[in-house]
Amino acid sequence: MERESLIRVSLATVRLANVIAYSEYMPELKRIGLPDVPLRLESSLVTIYHNLSIVGFECKGYSEEFDAFVLSVRDRLGRAIRESAIHASQVLDQISAALADDATTRHRFKLSVIRLLDEYGTAVASASIKIEDAVASFQGNLSLKERVERTTFEFS
Repeated sequence: MERESLIRVSLATVRLANVIAYSEYMPELKRIGLPDVPLRLESSLVTIYHNLSIVGFECKGYSEEFDAFVLSVRDRLGRAIRESAIHASQVLDQISAALADDATTRHRFKLSVIRLLDEYGTAVASASIKIEDAVASFQGNLSLKERVERTTFEFS
């Protein structure tokens, strides 16, 4: 085997061992007081990407722009831009919760943004919300009306 292949197989084996140990021993460790281990941002993003894919969006990537986390998507169903932006904005709460839960991103970002791209990769719309507002909404501490009022939509 080539060295790179051997390294990949080794890393896969270590990950599998980690999963097995985690699933085998976590219930017992939690019973003796080990706190829940929060999910990493990437794990949450996989779920968000999957959910967006189910409703017709293609995730094109994410970026950091100043104090904003930006998730870029493209509507594969050809909906009107306004309808698409409103539909995509519904995951801002989930994105914000994922950012707030990850210790490595918790203090880096103040804003969650979902950016709608056209078929050429040009931004045509975006929706944004302060992470603290989205988390409050996610936790049920903000009414739907307040959440909508605190979401900013921009159209090109």
